[in-house]
Amino acid sequence: MTPGELDRAFRKHDEWTRGIRGGVRVQLSLEDLSGLRLPDGNLRGAVLTGADLSGSVLCRCDLREADLFGANLANADLTEAILEGADLRGARLTNANLTGANLDRADLRRGDLLHGNKAGDVVRLEFLREGDQKKGQATQLTNATLRKATMAHANMAGAVFKGADLTGANLNNACLESVDLSGANLKDADLTKVDLSGANLDNANVQGTVFIGAALVDTSVTGVDLSAATLNGAQIQMGVENLRRDVRKIFQEHRKWVGSFGAEGERANLDNQDFSYVTFEGMDLSGASFRDGNFFGCNFTNCNLALANFSGADLRNAKFKKADLRGVQFTRALLIRADLREADLSPMEIRDADGKPTGDSVASDLSGARLNGANISDANLTGANLLGASLKKVAARGAIVDGAKLDPDSNLVTTERRTRRGGR
Repeated sequence: MTPGELDRAFRKHDEWTRGIRGGVRVQLSLEDLSGLRLPDGNLRGAVLTGADLSGSVLCRCDLREADLFGANLANADLTEAILEGADLRGARLTNANLTGANLDRADLRRGDLLHGNKAGDVVRLEFLREGDQKKGQATQLTNATLRKATMAHANMAGAVFKGADLTGANLNNACLESVDLSGANLKDADLTKVDLSGANLDNANVQGTVFIGAALVDTSVTGVDLSAATLNGAQIQMGVENLRRDVRKIFQEHRKWVGSFGAEGERANLDNQDFSYVTFEGMDLSGASFRDGNFFGCNFTNCNLALANFSGADLRNAKFKKADLRGVQFTRALLIRADLREADLSPMEIRDADGKPTGDSVASDLSGARLNGANISDANLTGANLLGASLKKVAARGAIVDGAKLDPDSNLVTTERRTRRGGR
Protein backbone atom coordinates (compact mmCIF):
# COMPACT_ATOMS: atom_id res chain seq x y z
CA MET A 1 0.00 0.00 0.00
CA THR A 2 1.14 3.55 -0.71
CA PRO A 3 1.62 6.00 2.18
CA GLY A 4 -1.52 7.83 1.05
CA GLU A 5 -3.59 4.64 1.02
CA LEU A 6 -2.32 3.76 4.48
CA ASP A 7 -3.19 7.20 5.80
CA ARG A 8 -6.74 6.93 4.47
CA ALA A 9 -7.10 3.41 5.88
CA PHE A 10 -6.00 4.59 9.30
CA ARG A 11 -8.41 7.56 9.23
CA LYS A 12 -11.30 5.27 8.31
CA HIS A 13 -10.26 2.88 11.08
CA ASP A 14 -10.25 5.69 13.62
CA GLU A 15 -13.81 6.55 12.56
CA TRP A 16 -14.76 2.88 12.89
CA THR A 17 -13.48 2.71 16.48
CA ARG A 18 -15.54 5.78 17.34
CA GLY A 19 -18.68 4.43 15.72
CA ILE A 20 -18.79 7.09 12.99
CA ARG A 21 -20.79 6.15 9.95
CA GLY A 22 -18.60 5.20 7.02
CA GLY A 23 -15.75 4.04 9.19
CA VAL A 24 -14.02 0.82 8.15
CA ARG A 25 -11.96 -1.54 10.28
CA VAL A 26 -8.42 -1.70 8.93
CA GLN A 27 -7.42 -5.07 7.44
CA LEU A 28 -3.68 -5.30 6.86
CA SER A 29 -2.90 -9.00 7.21
CA LEU A 30 0.51 -10.00 5.80
CA GLU A 31 1.21 -6.41 4.68
CA ASP A 32 4.76 -5.07 4.74
CA LEU A 33 4.51 -2.18 7.20
CA SER A 34 8.12 -2.26 8.33
CA GLY A 35 9.32 1.11 9.60
CA LEU A 36 5.76 2.40 10.05
CA ARG A 37 5.62 5.58 12.15
CA LEU A 38 2.34 5.92 14.00
CA PRO A 39 3.07 7.33 17.47
CA ASP A 40 -0.09 8.02 19.47
CA GLY A 41 -2.04 6.28 16.71
CA ASN A 42 -5.34 4.44 16.99
CA LEU A 43 -5.16 0.81 15.88
CA ARG A 44 -7.61 -0.53 18.39
CA GLY A 45 -9.07 -3.78 17.09
CA ALA A 46 -7.00 -3.60 13.89
CA VAL A 47 -6.44 -6.80 11.91
CA LEU A 48 -2.67 -7.11 11.45
CA THR A 49 -2.32 -10.89 11.23
CA GLY A 50 1.18 -11.78 10.05
CA ALA A 51 1.99 -8.16 9.21
CA ASP A 52 5.60 -7.02 9.12
CA LEU A 53 5.85 -4.15 11.59
CA SER A 54 9.55 -4.57 12.30
CA GLY A 55 11.29 -1.36 13.26
CA SER A 56 7.97 0.49 13.56
CA VAL A 57 7.44 3.44 15.88
CA LEU A 58 4.20 2.71 17.73
CA CYS A 59 4.89 4.40 21.04
CA ARG A 60 1.73 5.21 22.98
CA CYS A 61 -0.28 3.62 20.15
CA ASP A 62 -3.68 2.18 21.05
CA LEU A 63 -3.54 -1.49 20.04
CA ARG A 64 -6.21 -2.78 22.37
CA GLU A 65 -7.79 -6.03 21.14
CA ALA A 66 -5.66 -5.80 17.97
CA ASP A 67 -5.08 -8.98 15.97
CA LEU A 68 -1.30 -9.32 15.81
CA PHE A 69 -1.26 -13.09 15.44
CA GLY A 70 2.11 -14.05 13.90
CA ALA A 71 3.08 -10.40 13.35
CA ASN A 72 6.71 -9.27 13.18
CA LEU A 73 7.36 -6.48 15.70
CA ALA A 74 11.09 -7.02 16.03
CA ASN A 75 12.95 -3.83 17.01
CA ALA A 76 9.66 -1.94 17.20
CA ASP A 77 9.21 1.00 19.58
CA LEU A 78 6.11 0.18 21.62
CA THR A 79 6.93 2.41 24.56
CA GLU A 80 3.78 2.95 26.63
CA ALA A 81 1.70 1.31 23.91
CA ILE A 82 -1.68 -0.10 24.92
CA LEU A 83 -1.83 -3.77 23.94
CA GLU A 84 -4.52 -4.74 26.41
CA GLY A 85 -6.29 -7.90 25.24
CA ALA A 86 -4.24 -8.03 22.02
CA ASP A 87 -3.68 -11.33 20.20
CA LEU A 88 0.10 -11.72 19.99
CA ARG A 89 0.26 -15.48 19.56
CA GLY A 90 3.35 -16.48 17.62
CA ALA A 91 4.40 -12.84 17.25
CA ARG A 92 8.02 -11.78 17.08
CA LEU A 93 9.03 -8.97 19.43
CA THR A 94 12.77 -9.58 19.56
CA ASN A 95 14.61 -6.45 20.76
CA ALA A 96 11.33 -4.53 20.88
CA ASN A 97 10.97 -1.69 23.39
CA LEU A 98 7.83 -2.15 25.48
CA THR A 99 8.82 0.08 28.38
CA GLY A 100 5.69 1.04 30.28
CA ALA A 101 3.45 -0.81 27.81
CA ASN A 102 0.13 -2.31 28.87
CA LEU A 103 -0.30 -5.96 27.90
CA ASP A 104 -2.96 -6.83 30.45
CA ARG A 105 -4.96 -9.89 29.36
CA ALA A 106 -2.91 -10.14 26.14
CA ASP A 107 -2.47 -13.56 24.54
CA LEU A 108 1.17 -14.43 23.92
CA ARG A 109 0.85 -18.19 23.51
CA ARG A 110 2.23 -20.14 20.58
CA GLY A 111 0.74 -19.95 17.10
CA ASP A 112 1.69 -20.55 13.45
CA LEU A 113 0.53 -19.07 10.17
CA LEU A 114 0.14 -20.90 6.88
CA HIS A 115 0.23 -18.41 4.05
CA GLY A 116 -2.79 -19.46 2.09
CA ASN A 117 -5.22 -22.28 1.58
CA LYS A 118 -7.34 -23.28 -1.42
CA ALA A 119 -9.35 -20.10 -1.07
CA GLY A 120 -6.23 -17.97 -0.82
CA ASP A 121 -6.88 -17.08 2.80
CA VAL A 122 -4.45 -16.85 5.67
CA VAL A 123 -4.77 -19.97 7.79
CA ARG A 124 -4.06 -19.90 11.51
CA LEU A 125 -2.76 -22.89 13.35
CA GLU A 126 -4.08 -22.21 16.83
CA PHE A 127 -2.95 -24.21 19.84
CA LEU A 128 -5.52 -23.79 22.57
CA ARG A 129 -5.79 -27.17 24.23
CA GLU A 130 -4.04 -28.23 27.41
CA GLY A 131 -0.59 -29.59 26.57
CA ASP A 132 -0.26 -27.56 23.37
CA GLN A 133 2.25 -25.12 24.88
CA LYS A 134 5.13 -26.84 23.05
CA LYS A 135 3.51 -26.72 19.62
CA GLY A 136 3.69 -23.93 17.08
CA GLN A 137 5.89 -20.85 16.88
CA ALA A 138 6.70 -19.39 20.29
CA THR A 139 6.08 -15.70 20.79
CA GLN A 140 9.56 -14.18 20.75
CA LEU A 141 10.54 -11.42 23.21
CA THR A 142 14.26 -12.19 23.32
CA ASN A 143 16.19 -9.15 24.62
CA ALA A 144 12.98 -7.10 24.61
CA THR A 145 12.69 -4.16 27.01
CA LEU A 146 9.60 -4.41 29.21
CA ARG A 147 10.59 -2.14 32.08
CA LYS A 148 7.54 -1.24 34.18
CA ALA A 149 5.27 -2.89 31.62
CA THR A 150 2.01 -4.31 32.86
CA MET A 151 0.97 -7.81 31.80
CA ALA A 152 -1.53 -8.74 34.48
CA HIS A 153 -3.69 -11.78 33.64
CA ALA A 154 -1.89 -12.20 30.29
CA ASN A 155 -1.46 -15.69 28.85
CA MET A 156 2.18 -16.09 27.84
CA ALA A 157 2.53 -19.87 27.96
CA GLY A 158 5.57 -20.97 25.97
CA ALA A 159 6.78 -17.42 25.19
CA VAL A 160 10.51 -16.67 24.99
CA PHE A 161 11.84 -13.81 27.16
CA LYS A 162 15.54 -14.74 27.01
CA GLY A 163 17.62 -11.80 28.20
CA ALA A 164 14.54 -9.56 28.38
CA ASP A 165 14.46 -6.61 30.77
CA LEU A 166 11.33 -6.86 32.94
CA THR A 167 12.51 -4.57 35.71
CA GLY A 168 9.54 -3.41 37.75
CA ALA A 169 7.06 -5.11 35.41
CA ASN A 170 3.63 -6.19 36.67
CA LEU A 171 2.81 -9.77 35.70
CA ASN A 172 0.43 -10.65 38.51
CA ASN A 173 -1.93 -13.56 37.81
CA ALA A 174 -0.29 -14.14 34.40
CA CYS A 175 0.23 -17.59 32.91
CA LEU A 176 3.93 -18.13 32.28
CA GLU A 177 3.79 -21.89 31.93
CA SER A 178 6.84 -23.26 30.08
CA VAL A 179 8.18 -19.77 29.29
CA ASP A 180 11.88 -19.15 28.75
CA LEU A 181 13.07 -16.38 31.08
CA SER A 182 16.69 -17.46 31.11
CA GLY A 183 18.98 -14.53 31.71
CA ALA A 184 16.02 -12.16 32.09
CA ASN A 185 16.08 -9.24 34.49
CA LEU A 186 13.09 -9.53 36.82
CA LYS A 187 14.36 -7.07 39.40
CA ASP A 188 11.47 -5.67 41.47
CA ALA A 189 8.92 -7.32 39.13
CA ASP A 190 5.55 -8.41 40.51
CA LEU A 191 4.80 -12.06 39.74
CA THR A 192 2.10 -12.52 42.36
CA LYS A 193 0.06 -15.68 41.73
CA VAL A 194 1.88 -16.32 38.44
CA ASP A 195 2.01 -19.86 37.03
CA LEU A 196 5.65 -20.63 36.19
CA SER A 197 5.24 -24.40 35.92
CA GLY A 198 7.91 -25.87 33.67
CA ALA A 199 9.46 -22.46 33.06
CA ASN A 200 13.18 -21.76 32.59
CA LEU A 201 14.52 -19.06 34.92
CA ASP A 202 18.17 -20.05 34.67
CA ASN A 203 20.50 -17.17 35.58
CA ALA A 204 17.61 -14.71 35.87
CA ASN A 205 17.91 -11.74 38.21
CA VAL A 206 15.15 -11.99 40.82
CA GLN A 207 16.38 -9.38 43.28
CA GLY A 208 13.29 -7.90 44.88
CA THR A 209 10.99 -9.97 42.68
CA VAL A 210 7.62 -10.80 44.26
CA PHE A 211 6.52 -14.43 43.84
CA ILE A 212 3.73 -14.35 46.45
CA GLY A 213 1.39 -17.27 45.82
CA ALA A 214 3.20 -18.17 42.58
CA ALA A 215 3.54 -21.74 41.27
CA LEU A 216 7.14 -22.78 40.51
CA VAL A 217 6.61 -26.46 39.87
CA ASP A 218 9.38 -28.16 37.86
CA THR A 219 10.79 -24.71 37.18
CA SER A 220 14.49 -24.56 36.31
CA VAL A 221 16.31 -22.03 38.51
CA THR A 222 19.99 -22.85 37.96
CA GLY A 223 22.11 -19.88 38.98
CA VAL A 224 19.14 -18.03 40.52
CA ASP A 225 19.36 -16.55 44.02
CA LEU A 226 15.79 -17.04 45.27
CA SER A 227 16.77 -15.76 48.70
CA ALA A 228 16.67 -12.24 47.21
CA ALA A 229 12.99 -12.65 46.23
CA THR A 230 9.71 -12.61 48.17
CA LEU A 231 8.27 -16.15 48.17
CA ASN A 232 5.45 -15.98 50.72
CA GLY A 233 2.89 -18.65 49.92
CA ALA A 234 4.68 -19.73 46.74
CA GLN A 235 4.45 -23.36 45.65
CA ILE A 236 8.00 -24.36 44.83
CA GLN A 237 8.87 -27.83 43.63
CA MET A 238 11.80 -28.64 41.36
CA GLY A 239 12.29 -32.20 40.14
CA VAL A 240 15.72 -33.80 39.75
CA GLU A 241 14.90 -34.17 36.06
CA ASN A 242 15.14 -30.36 35.78
CA LEU A 243 18.75 -30.29 36.93
CA ARG A 244 21.71 -29.94 34.57
CA ARG A 245 22.57 -33.00 32.52
CA ASP A 246 26.00 -33.40 34.16
CA VAL A 247 24.40 -33.35 37.62
CA ARG A 248 21.78 -35.91 36.60
CA LYS A 249 24.64 -38.11 35.35
CA ILE A 250 26.28 -37.93 38.78
CA PHE A 251 23.07 -39.16 40.41
CA GLN A 252 22.83 -41.99 37.88
CA GLU A 253 26.40 -43.09 38.65
CA HIS A 254 25.67 -42.87 42.37
CA ARG A 255 22.66 -45.14 41.94
CA LYS A 256 24.93 -47.72 40.30
CA TRP A 257 27.48 -47.31 43.09
CA VAL A 258 24.86 -47.94 45.77
CA GLY A 259 23.26 -50.87 43.94
CA SER A 260 26.59 -52.60 43.37
CA PHE A 261 28.00 -51.92 46.86
CA GLY A 262 30.71 -49.78 45.27
CA ALA A 263 31.72 -52.21 42.50
CA GLU A 264 30.24 -50.03 39.74
CA GLY A 265 29.45 -46.36 39.24
CA GLU A 266 30.83 -43.64 41.48
CA ARG A 267 29.88 -42.09 44.80
CA ALA A 268 28.23 -38.71 44.33
CA ASN A 269 30.39 -35.76 45.31
CA LEU A 270 28.31 -32.61 44.95
CA ASP A 271 29.94 -30.28 47.44
CA ASN A 272 29.25 -26.54 47.16
CA GLN A 273 26.31 -27.03 44.76
CA ASP A 274 23.01 -25.13 44.72
CA PHE A 275 19.99 -27.44 44.95
CA SER A 276 17.54 -25.03 46.56
CA TYR A 277 13.91 -26.20 46.39
CA VAL A 278 14.73 -29.46 44.58
CA THR A 279 12.57 -32.50 45.41
CA PHE A 280 14.61 -35.64 46.11
CA GLU A 281 11.72 -37.53 47.69
CA GLY A 282 12.27 -41.29 47.97
CA MET A 283 15.77 -41.28 46.42
CA ASP A 284 18.67 -43.38 47.71
CA LEU A 285 21.49 -40.90 48.28
CA SER A 286 23.24 -42.86 51.00
CA GLY A 287 26.91 -42.01 51.34
CA ALA A 288 26.71 -38.96 49.05
CA SER A 289 28.68 -35.81 49.83
CA PHE A 290 26.82 -32.48 49.83
CA ARG A 291 29.16 -30.40 51.99
CA ASP A 292 28.58 -26.63 52.08
CA GLY A 293 25.76 -26.90 49.54
CA ASN A 294 22.53 -24.91 49.34
CA PHE A 295 19.48 -27.08 50.01
CA PHE A 296 17.08 -24.36 51.10
CA GLY A 297 13.51 -25.69 50.99
CA CYS A 298 14.50 -29.11 49.60
CA ASN A 299 12.32 -32.17 50.04
CA PHE A 300 14.13 -35.31 51.25
CA THR A 301 10.99 -37.06 52.53
CA ASN A 302 11.48 -40.86 52.73
CA CYS A 303 15.02 -40.57 51.34
CA ASN A 304 17.87 -42.91 52.25
CA LEU A 305 20.61 -40.53 53.37
CA ALA A 306 22.53 -42.90 55.62
CA LEU A 307 26.17 -41.78 56.00
CA ALA A 308 25.55 -38.75 53.75
CA ASN A 309 27.66 -35.67 54.45
CA PHE A 310 25.86 -32.32 54.76
CA SER A 311 28.55 -30.58 56.80
CA GLY A 312 28.19 -26.80 56.57
CA ALA A 313 25.18 -27.09 54.24
CA ASP A 314 22.24 -24.67 54.19
CA LEU A 315 19.21 -26.86 54.92
CA ARG A 316 16.79 -24.21 56.11
CA ASN A 317 13.15 -25.24 55.64
CA ALA A 318 14.24 -28.63 54.26
CA LYS A 319 11.97 -31.65 54.73
CA PHE A 320 13.46 -34.91 56.07
CA LYS A 321 10.26 -36.54 57.28
CA LYS A 322 10.72 -40.32 57.70
CA ALA A 323 14.17 -40.11 56.09
CA ASP A 324 16.93 -42.62 56.88
CA LEU A 325 19.61 -40.35 58.36
CA ARG A 326 21.62 -42.98 60.25
CA GLY A 327 25.23 -41.86 60.59
CA VAL A 328 24.55 -38.59 58.74
CA GLN A 329 26.97 -35.67 59.05
CA PHE A 330 25.17 -32.39 59.84
CA THR A 331 28.11 -30.66 61.52
CA ARG A 332 27.74 -26.86 61.36
CA ALA A 333 24.70 -27.28 59.09
CA LEU A 334 21.84 -24.77 59.03
CA LEU A 335 18.74 -26.79 59.87
CA ILE A 336 16.59 -23.83 60.90
CA ARG A 337 12.89 -24.71 60.58
CA ALA A 338 13.81 -28.09 59.06
CA ASP A 339 11.25 -30.90 59.28
CA LEU A 340 12.86 -34.04 60.75
CA ARG A 341 9.71 -35.69 62.06
CA GLU A 342 10.00 -39.48 62.35
CA ALA A 343 13.48 -39.38 60.82
CA ASP A 344 16.02 -42.00 61.91
CA LEU A 345 19.29 -40.43 63.10
CA SER A 346 20.42 -43.42 65.14
CA PRO A 347 23.90 -44.97 64.64
CA MET A 348 24.62 -46.62 61.30
CA GLU A 349 25.91 -50.17 61.63
CA ILE A 350 28.95 -50.78 59.43
CA ARG A 351 28.98 -53.93 57.31
CA ASP A 352 31.71 -55.50 55.21
CA ALA A 353 31.65 -56.20 51.48
CA ASP A 354 29.67 -59.38 52.11
CA GLY A 355 27.05 -57.47 54.08
CA LYS A 356 28.13 -58.90 57.43
CA PRO A 357 28.23 -56.66 60.54
CA THR A 358 31.71 -55.51 61.53
CA GLY A 359 30.70 -54.56 65.05
CA ASP A 360 31.40 -50.88 64.35
CA SER A 361 28.86 -48.10 63.91
CA VAL A 362 28.81 -44.41 63.02
CA ALA A 363 26.71 -42.02 65.09
CA SER A 364 24.89 -39.10 63.49
CA ASP A 365 26.81 -35.86 64.03
CA LEU A 366 24.90 -32.59 64.48
CA SER A 367 27.60 -30.81 66.44
CA GLY A 368 27.54 -27.07 65.88
CA ALA A 369 24.37 -27.31 63.80
CA ARG A 370 21.62 -24.71 64.08
CA LEU A 371 18.22 -26.32 64.52
CA ASN A 372 16.29 -23.27 65.72
CA GLY A 373 12.61 -23.78 65.04
CA ALA A 374 13.16 -27.28 63.64
CA ASN A 375 10.74 -30.15 64.24
CA ILE A 376 12.27 -33.43 65.43
CA SER A 377 9.06 -34.89 66.84
CA ASP A 378 9.14 -38.71 66.96
CA ALA A 379 12.65 -38.71 65.45
CA ASN A 380 15.24 -41.21 66.65
CA LEU A 381 18.43 -39.42 67.77
CA THR A 382 19.85 -42.29 69.78
CA GLY A 383 23.57 -41.66 70.33
CA ALA A 384 23.59 -38.54 68.15
CA ASN A 385 26.19 -35.83 68.76
CA LEU A 386 24.40 -32.53 69.46
CA LEU A 387 27.24 -30.77 71.27
CA GLY A 388 27.34 -27.09 70.43
CA ALA A 389 24.07 -27.32 68.49
CA SER A 390 21.56 -24.48 68.74
CA LEU A 391 18.22 -25.96 69.77
CA LYS A 392 16.02 -22.93 70.40
CA LYS A 393 12.29 -23.50 69.97
CA VAL A 394 12.80 -27.05 68.64
CA ALA A 395 9.64 -29.17 68.60
CA ALA A 396 10.74 -32.51 70.06
CA ARG A 397 7.59 -34.28 71.22
CA GLY A 398 8.21 -38.03 71.30
CA ALA A 399 11.83 -37.72 70.11
CA ILE A 400 14.25 -40.40 71.28
CA VAL A 401 17.54 -39.00 72.58
CA ASP A 402 18.87 -41.99 74.52
CA GLY A 403 22.66 -41.75 74.72
CA ALA A 404 22.71 -38.52 72.72
CA LYS A 405 25.49 -36.03 73.49
CA LEU A 406 23.91 -32.77 74.63
CA ASP A 407 25.36 -29.62 76.16
CA PRO A 408 24.69 -29.35 79.93
CA ASP A 409 22.63 -26.19 79.35
CA SER A 410 20.70 -27.66 76.41
CA ASN A 411 17.08 -26.51 76.39
CA LEU A 412 15.84 -29.50 74.39
CA VAL A 413 12.63 -30.77 75.93
CA THR A 414 11.15 -34.09 74.85
CA THR A 415 7.90 -35.62 76.11
CA GLU A 416 6.35 -39.07 75.88
CA ARG A 417 9.64 -40.64 74.96
CA ARG A 418 9.30 -44.14 73.70
CA THR A 419 11.77 -46.89 72.90
CA ARG A 420 12.77 -47.47 69.33
CA ARG A 421 15.36 -49.77 67.84
CA GLY A 422 18.45 -47.97 66.58
CA GLY A 423 18.71 -49.59 63.15
CA ARG A 424 16.34 -50.39 60.33
